[in-house]
Amino acid sequence: MKRFISIAAVICIVFGMTVPLFGFASNASATGGGETPTAASGNDVNITVVMPPEPTPARDVPDPLPPPAPMPNPNPPNPNVPALYPTDVYEFYDATSRQIIKTYELDRENPDGISRASFERDGWLYELTDITKKENAHAATREHTETVTVETASRDMDAIMKLLAPSIEYKAEDGYIGVLTLDIGSIAVEQSGTKRSSYTMTETREYPHLSSNDTSLVPKTITKGSVTYNLDSVTWQTSGGMAVDYDYIPTSYTAVAKYTATGSKTTVTGYNTTAEYKGTLTISKLNKNIKVYEGESLENMKKGIGHFEMTSAWDGNVGFAGHNRGAAAYFSFVKDLVVGDKITYTTKYGTRTYEVYRKDKISETDYTGLSWSAENIISLITCVADEPAYRFIVQAREVSQK
Repeated sequence: MKRFISIAAVICIVFGMTVPLFGFASNASATGGGETPTAASGNDVNITVVMPPEPTPARDVPDPLPPPAPMPNPNPPNPNVPALYPTDVYEFYDATSRQIIKTYELDRENPDGISRASFERDGWLYELTDITKKENAHAATREHTETVTVETASRDMDAIMKLLAPSIEYKAEDGYIGVLTLDIGSIAVEQSGTKRSSYTMTETREYPHLSSNDTSLVPKTITKGSVTYNLDSVTWQTSGGMAVDYDYIPTSYTAVAKYTATGSKTTVTGYNTTAEYKGTLTISKLNKNIKVYEGESLENMKKGIGHFEMTSAWDGNVGFAGHNRGAAAYFSFVKDLVVGDKITYTTKYGTRTYEVYRKDKISETDYTGLSWSAENIISLITCVADEPAYRFIVQAREVSQK
């Protein structure tokens, strides 16, 4: 008598998929004969979901679009695809059961090449029970220019260069990080401010051949340019003379007059120097293999993510909930999604591609994001770390359908 045992295959995807999400109903498992979602490539986020056999109609919410007729499998098995071979095989067994786990590394190969056939070994019959995808990171990139400003005491470029680092580490609010390099050609220096100050100006004049040392003989003001100077002090010099009754009487006097005026000037208080740092920023996106269970119960979210029963499973607003921390952190990537990321959503009815247009932090009691929508959108909700009263919501709008 043959004994039956399960075999599971783990696929390690190494090409540019980001967040592919395979979902299965709680009463279904992935076998070789089921749908095989097609992996997308690029730097965007891709979520692929296989929903329960029948879409759950929205309760208490009008849905103007009836469920479409089931579509044929868009990716039927191709018998001409060459077989793929595992890079690692792990065997586990005890007295009553045995299991073989095979790991495949794919570089754009079609996963249809993985064998689904049963086989015998040592009297045991092995049958495929599940195929999953392991998390795999790739980097999305974008160019960035950051302008910095420093205060400098002068326009001297040598002094300025000592204040500017040749490169800086930069992290954007949306999680992109990288090293930016100084663009020397972008350095610009401007005055940061000025101040007015006053000072004393002086002029000296000599007045020779005066008959006496009488200051009334000296002009009280002089003009130089447009500035008027006032007499400040006078010193006297003598020349010639004669002795009269034992006193020396000068024959002439020279007045040396000092004049002063108050001037003002503008001085620079400092300079603002701006410089640009340029470079490429990157962010890691994760491939995800997450099972979807009908209902947003805590029990379901321990095993995968839950589909909000109040939302549609295909047309309109499709809502999912999951944890972002702990052993069941199936939605850990949601907080890192940004506007513009792409999401693909696959069910038996086809595949839709969505683009993220909203990311907000909302109250835990705010369910308006799950309201009925005439547009086809997808809504992902997860908790906020250390803030139990709030949730993250990411919504994406349909941009194409296959």
